[in-house]
Amino acid sequence: MTTTVAKTYRFSTALHKLIVDEAERTKTSEAEVVRLALRRHFENQQEVARLEAMELRLAAAIKTNGKQLDSLIRQVIAMAQPE
Repeated sequence: MTTTVAKTYRFSTALHKLIVDEAERTKTSEAEVVRLALRRHFENQQEVARLEAMELRLAAAIKTNGKQLDSLIRQVIAMAQPE
């Protein structure tokens, strides 16, 4: 489902030229170029948030596994030392 929203944006001359050039290159309207740019922006933001969450989970798993490895190494060292 899509919703059409009428909104006025003010772009700098340089940005407007880029939008016009892209619209001409892709044979679409300026509104379509802006719509696609906004869509890509928000999709990228979602991907960044997803990757950041994954990074936090991975760091936590590495920390947990590191503690387990440390414990195992200490046990091996303790068993290897003469009494």
